[in-house]
This record gives sequence, C-alpha cells and structure tokens, in this order.
Amino acid sequence: MSADGLKDGLKAPRKGGWPKGRPSPYRGTHMPWRKTWGVLADRRSKLARLADQIEAELTEAYNATSPLTARRLRTAAAYAALATMVVSRIGLDPKCTPRRCTALQAASDRQLAALEPYRRDVKPLDLARDLARALNDRNGHSTARAGRRSAKASR
Repeated sequence: MSADGLKDGLKAPRKGGWPKGRPSPYRGTHMPWRKTWGVLADRRSKLARLADQIEAELTEAYNATSPLTARRLRTAAAYAALATMVVSRIGLDPKCTPRRCTALQAASDRQLAALEPYRRDVKPLDLARDLARALNDRNGHSTARAGRRSAKASR
C-alpha cells in the first residue's frame, strides 16, 4: 500500500469511481474477523459482537449503576461468549472441551451471582412466596409445624 491509500501499481481514475467492468482492488480482500470467532479486543469480531449482545441483555436484567457492577456484567458477558464459542468448536479444536465450556459458564455464573442484589426483574411468584412465608412464620416456625407440635403435646 502506498501513502495515498491505493495498492501499489494502481492509479485512481480521474473522474472518481473505478472504471466500469473493472473491480476495485479492495474487493475480496481478506477480513480477519470474518468466518472465525476472532478475539474480544477486535470489536468487529464475531466473539466481541456476541459479548456485546450478551452484555446488552444482562444490562436489561441488572441495574449496573456503579463501575464495579458494569465491569462484572462485562466480564460475565465475555465468559458467556467464550463458553458459546467453545461449544461450537467442540470436536474441531482439541482445546475446546466440555470441561472448558463448563468452567467458562461457571465463571460467568459466579460474576452474576455477585450481582444478584442488583437484579431488576423480581418475579411475582417469588414475591407471593415470600409474602406467604412471612405471614405463616411465627417465631421462626410455620403454622403447619406449630399445629403438629401442639397436637403431639396434647397426647
């Protein structure tokens, strides 16, 4: 490549655009992020785009207001993307094994477990169960247990 951005030995046409019937010298050049997973550092790679997509999904589910929670979400998304990559490469790459996939998914889950208090979506079933438990608990025991104990005590 020369200083003007053209491949060596080629001149740019005078009226702009390439001549009709003659393909651009840049057509068909190899793009390293195509057809491979690539690396997380290259934002155009398949792996980095998947990590961004997972991060966006996690951001909807978690309240990442502080830099620490945002960093943990990014890390969890990166681990999840790597686990997806390993699953797709099992049998093709000797280093991609089910054990490695499980380890990456576990690392992602550990990051998300630390963010559980920041979870946005509280399920209605959990709220109903917690409310029922709070109403039934008396001195740390449910009413069903207390009833059985009092029946045993009366014998």
